[in-house]
Amino acid sequence: MAPPVLPPELSEKVVIHDFGGDVGLQFKATKPIQQSEIWLTIPWGACWTGEMALASLEKEVSLGDAKINLLDAFAASLSVFRKKDHELLRCIPGQVNSVLHWTPGELDLLEGNASVLAAAKVEASRNGYASLPSKAQKAVQPKDFTWGSALATACCLDGHHLEEDGPVLVPWLYYAAHDPSLPTLGSVQRDGDAVVVRALRDYKEGEPVGISWGAWSNAALLINKGYTIPEGTPWDGVDITYTVDNCAEILNELLLCAPDAPEDPSTSRFQFVEVPTKEEVKEHQAAFVVRLTLSMEELEAFETARPAPPAKRSAFTALLGISRLQRMPFEALNSEHFASGKPAPNVGAELSALAGLQAAFAALMGQHTRSLEEDDATVADPSVPAPKRHAAVVGAAEKAILVKAAAVVDKLLDEGLSRALKALPRGKDGQDPRVDGGGSVWRSWLTERGGALLEKKQAALDRFRYFTQLPLASSGARSAASLVQVAQACFAWLHGVDLDTGAALLLPERAGCRGPASGVVQELQNGQTAYLDVYLSKMTMWGAYLLSHLAECGTIPVDDMNTMAQEQISIASGRSSAGGAAFNIGSWSVPTRSAIEVMKKLGPLQEIGAGTGTWAKELSDAGVDIAAFDTLKFSRALNPHLQMTAGQELVGARWEKIQEGGVEKIKAGRNLVLMWPDIEGQGRFGVQCVGKAAELKVEHLILVGEWSGSTYGDSIPHLPRHGQSFSLECQKAVEEAYTLVETVALPSWPLFKDRLAVWKLKGA
Repeated sequence: MAPPVLPPELSEKVVIHDFGGDVGLQFKATKPIQQSEIWLTIPWGACWTGEMALASLEKEVSLGDAKINLLDAFAASLSVFRKKDHELLRCIPGQVNSVLHWTPGELDLLEGNASVLAAAKVEASRNGYASLPSKAQKAVQPKDFTWGSALATACCLDGHHLEEDGPVLVPWLYYAAHDPSLPTLGSVQRDGDAVVVRALRDYKEGEPVGISWGAWSNAALLINKGYTIPEGTPWDGVDITYTVDNCAEILNELLLCAPDAPEDPSTSRFQFVEVPTKEEVKEHQAAFVVRLTLSMEELEAFETARPAPPAKRSAFTALLGISRLQRMPFEALNSEHFASGKPAPNVGAELSALAGLQAAFAALMGQHTRSLEEDDATVADPSVPAPKRHAAVVGAAEKAILVKAAAVVDKLLDEGLSRALKALPRGKDGQDPRVDGGGSVWRSWLTERGGALLEKKQAALDRFRYFTQLPLASSGARSAASLVQVAQACFAWLHGVDLDTGAALLLPERAGCRGPASGVVQELQNGQTAYLDVYLSKMTMWGAYLLSHLAECGTIPVDDMNTMAQEQISIASGRSSAGGAAFNIGSWSVPTRSAIEVMKKLGPLQEIGAGTGTWAKELSDAGVDIAAFDTLKFSRALNPHLQMTAGQELVGARWEKIQEGGVEKIKAGRNLVLMWPDIEGQGRFGVQCVGKAAELKVEHLILVGEWSGSTYGDSIPHLPRHGQSFSLECQKAVEEAYTLVETVALPSWPLFKDRLAVWKLKGA
């Protein structure tokens, strides 16, 4: 079908052209158009206002006392005009790709803000039809009203730009492309008896010519005009509604957190949705409710300005300030401080505020069922149906903003964690002489601060309770990894590791997590194993507990850390029933999906010294052919250094498929798995297994645990330099007969540095 013909008296500079695709019919420049030139003139008499639509509807049916929204009056009037082939219909499209015409299945494709807006639009259309008196409903069928509602939304503009109250339908203006780079409706003006449209930039011949219909995100553009801009708009954002309690104490600071007001109020990204009265505030009877819209532009400006505050207060700085206010002790409030957007002076409040935001962003991301990568691929595929592609455009914009917001808060959280850990002294000054058996070199420093632990214990416990209420492991891998790092760092510091230069390696870097918490970030994204669940529940709890005490007391509770260490040994040695399985889930090293995938490629496998079978069970569940063996009772001949009694049971309940046996069970044809064969880095069991494997030409060894070159033994004298998993003799035997071909970092318990290493038989 040929495009409609624009009357030449309305413009000599544009025609209506079909650009194809989702864009479809839009104005095209027939000659170059200079900025400020008028390119379209519409007589005011041809325009329709909401009052005119209401009067027209009244002529057709008696409205009586019915209160009808002006946009609904347009929808009903257009439906009536449709039956009479009214001349106005020749100036607007016959159909628009409105979400009102989408099927329920297509609407389900929308996520986040778009889903909310679409549901509201559909509901508003239904309510609009329901508001019509019975006579009007007889004249206008529901499907016709839906058609009219879609057109009215797409074709009408806000009348206040034309000195009118309510919506105005300017004939032909629908075909003006939406250009989000232009001022909102700044090009459409009332000029006497006409509406003129000026160019706010230069246009080349053949180029689409347009206006900015509003400060619309792609979600709003889809709801209003029926299409999206794949490249995004400056107004793409994520809406966040925040309820602010304790209004009386923080009222002044709350108001100062508000962002700078924009020149055009319609572009504001901050709004007080509910404002209690002074009396309600005073009596704590109500809360403030604010709505903020986060944008990529604001997040990037905040990140670029750091460490200084950004030049302008934005919705993001408002969100930070409000979240911090909610966690601050009242006596620490400072109006000037919060107006500047700086971090909370109380590090506990800062960490609580940031962790809360992190969880909030994760919850918003959880509303999306598709990944950002999936949406990007859909947008790039022209064969995808329009509704699915539009949904992907909107979803990708929101997810990209949430990813960016989480990354910005991650950096702030890392800084907050570093601030908290600075309470722990560094270097050799102030250390006590080392104690045989591994006592802390910071005994005197800790004793001096014992009073603070007692005095501020309740504040620390309150902060800890807040941390544990957050879904940290599910709110992003970085949250869990950071708390794991804190636990690791505190234990390492307690034993004399210098947090600035030593092996604690705080904190995780952007690309992932290094040091003691290696593997946590990636593994949370890959999916967890049963034992990793146990590990994370303990390590994040311990990290949150220690962090809360550092933040509030400036020190750490050593007695509680001793209890943690005992629980760690109980779990890792397989003597605890943690995890709720039919057997004791436990291992000195933590299995991950990445490690299991590496081992899967090397099957069939045989594991000697399989313990409770934690790793073997994971491998079997993954489809790996594995034969797992262990001796139920301790033999002093294999490790005379351990403080255990001959015949003592080594572990608790084992996986049912663990078979009795040791070195003698090693066979050719299966690659050998060894995990911590020499507890405390001493004994003969490991070297005997390696010797038998080399003798039988076992092609690969898969060794899990610590290894020379990366242990805490370099910093903590009572720990062996070569690690606590394989004796030095065993490591030499491995390196003589085998070549290292691959390593996989593993999450580690405090004071351990575990990895999985694959070794290949030399000459094989």
